[in-house]
Parts: sequence; structure tokens; C-alpha cells
Amino acid sequence: MVRILAIDQGTSATKAVVVEPDGSIGAVTEVALPVTASGDGAVEVDPEALWTSVLTAGRDALARAGGAVEGIGLANQGETIVAWNRLTGAPIGPGIVWQDR
Repeated sequence: MVRILAIDQGTSATKAVVVEPDGSIGAVTEVALPVTASGDGAVEVDPEALWTSVLTAGRDALARAGGAVEGIGLANQGETIVAWNRLTGAPIGPGIVWQDR
């Protein structure tokens, strides 16, 4: 039996859960992710804020649960797209959310 950090990165928030070897929940953390929508149908997210929400939620859940984990599982919303600069690793622009028209 292992201890797992499960991260669910969704459209409006990132949730992190530490699952104990017996299946119980050791800690849960949720970090809001701001999404912007314009009157013309554009729905966007700041890529840096998205990444930061994943790190913050994961680190906070680990701190609350105490101790190490043996594995990490990640579920991502999958429908948002971000273009990254290959040389710098920086995002080229905002993430386009699946709700974008």
C-alpha cells in the first residue's frame, strides 16, 4: 500500500488530495483559478496562475498531511490550450479555455 498525492486541475480550481494507504483522506486543498471572459466570447486563463495553482495545492496538501508520498496522480481538464516558447519555457499568451467561443 502506498500514499498518493492526487491532483485534479480543473477549469476554475485545482484540488489536491493526499490518499492514505488505507484509502482514507489525509488532506484536501483547493486553490481557485481565475478565469477571464470577455463580452465577445473569449474565455482565457493565465498559464502562470494555472501552474502556480497546481504547485500551491500540491504543496499545501502535502504539508497538511505531513510525511512523504510514494506517487502522484494528475488529472487535467485537457480542453484548455497554452502555447509555450520552446527556448524560454515561458507561455506565449493566455490559455484558451474550452468555453471560448
